[in-house]
Amino acid sequence: MKITFWGCRGSIPAPLSGAEVREKIVRAVRECPSGTDPEEWLDSMPLGVGSTYGGETSCVEVSSGERRLILDAGSGIRKLGLRMMAGQEYTRPVHILFSHFHWDHIQGLPFFVPLLKPDTEINFYSGRKDIKEFIS
Repeated sequence: MKITFWGCRGSIPAPLSGAEVREKIVRAVRECPSGTDPEEWLDSMPLGVGSTYGGETSCVEVSSGERRLILDAGSGIRKLGLRMMAGQEYTRPVHILFSHFHWDHIQGLPFFVPLLKPDTEINFYSGRKDIKEFIS
């Protein structure tokens, strides 16, 4: 089983600004010891230094072999959809389980490209019986 966090931010997407990215790069360049492989050095750093924390809202992919369950459709589902399209993975049934229908858990759905393909089978699940009111 593999779990991928495509988004785990709060109520709104919050990617880093250009200035914040630049600040991280400058810090990394200054701290990398001379003669050290930069990629190995970055890999040894804590995530917040050598990479970054996500900026997308709630979307988690749980997969096992050919099977996949997507938990929530926050802004992170857009990147998941693009990856699925690149790998022709939209041809398999897609299962999306909504924990609830706050904006940060559904805002990526209109940008989930497999949803726009007529041959994609998408199954939606929720603990609410009125799910169609929220996703139509």
